[in-house]
Amino acid sequence: MVATIQGVTMKISKHFTLFILLLACLLNSLAHAQEQQSKGVQTIKHQFQSKASKQTISFDVILPWGYNKNQKYPVLYTTSGGSRIDMLTYQTDWLSHVEVGPMPAMIIVQVPQLDVESTLHPKFVSASGVASPLTLNVLKNELIPLIDKTYLTYDFKILEGYSSNGNFVLYAFEQSPTLFNGFIASSPALELDKSGLVERLSKIKYSEQYQDRFFYLSLGSFVKNAPLFENIKANVSQQAFQARFANYSQYNFLSVASLSITDAMENLFADKTPEIAQFANAGRQSVIAYFKKLSEKYQQTLSPNPSLIDLSFHYVEHKQGEKAVSTMQYLVNSHPESTFYLSRLAKVYEQLGETEKSRLTLQQGIKLATKLNNQDALTYFKGELSKL
Repeated sequence: MVATIQGVTMKISKHFTLFILLLACLLNSLAHAQEQQSKGVQTIKHQFQSKASKQTISFDVILPWGYNKNQKYPVLYTTSGGSRIDMLTYQTDWLSHVEVGPMPAMIIVQVPQLDVESTLHPKFVSASGVASPLTLNVLKNELIPLIDKTYLTYDFKILEGYSSNGNFVLYAFEQSPTLFNGFIASSPALELDKSGLVERLSKIKYSEQYQDRFFYLSLGSFVKNAPLFENIKANVSQQAFQARFANYSQYNFLSVASLSITDAMENLFADKTPEIAQFANAGRQSVIAYFKKLSEKYQQTLSPNPSLIDLSFHYVEHKQGEKAVSTMQYLVNSHPESTFYLSRLAKVYEQLGETEKSRLTLQQGIKLATKLNNQDALTYFKGELSKL
């Protein structure tokens, strides 16, 4: 009997120990998951009582991956909702997650859909323009000030919308062009407008208030939108507007949303990736000066480093080895803990035919990668060294 009891006790003890171990592993996994989630995009719920619309307004703010509350961000205001907001969130996150991406990390704010009196089906209210004046009022006088008060933001804002919700972007561009730096209307439902907006845009005249304002308009697959799109394009293209038009009528309607965002962001921020040949004569300092001025435009610090890398390889291509090495060496010296710039310097030496210097640089990279316990960099350096 005692033996049986002892056996049971031993089994219970083993099971209890196993349970504790499993529980510890589970808690550790949950903690890790929470840590990873905190590093990812975060959705914050907001609500306020609007005096302009006499409504309680609820909206989401989406913070970018690696959000730092002590850092300023530009803001992307979007009229999207439903499943598209998820697509937009992760598409912009992808386009901004590395320094060389086509756009900076941005805070995303959902522009609320307001309740207005209308005989139209709810599906067509947004496209019709019935709610546009009130929405712009709330956005300008309540929502944007609230965001700027709640978060650290640069005074650089973009408004974007797709399909029926894209018409509001056009209205805001016409009525309040200084409110945003960029206006992105992806395949807006032009034929559904009931406010005369399309006709007004077909006759709009350029003035100083449109200076340095980026306007983007794309066409989707709906045939009736095509002539209206062409009318706006014909008028705006003949003037000094900073505008881009894209015809995606051959693509699936749903694809146009993601195609337009990528195209718009690449063109809006095109000056972040300038033609490198223009800096060849003046050299490194001209690149640094260019990005200093560009940082003032976007009201955030923009790194010249990707363009300095391009400049170095430009020199390599044009047989200017000394300039190529000195440009890349500047980056290495400025970032002594970066394995990346060492890898680029090694590649410069290799392409210049200076094999021994490339080998020595790769060995230096192996030492740094070992010190930093960077296994990916270590594998890369060893692989490149084996090829020499």
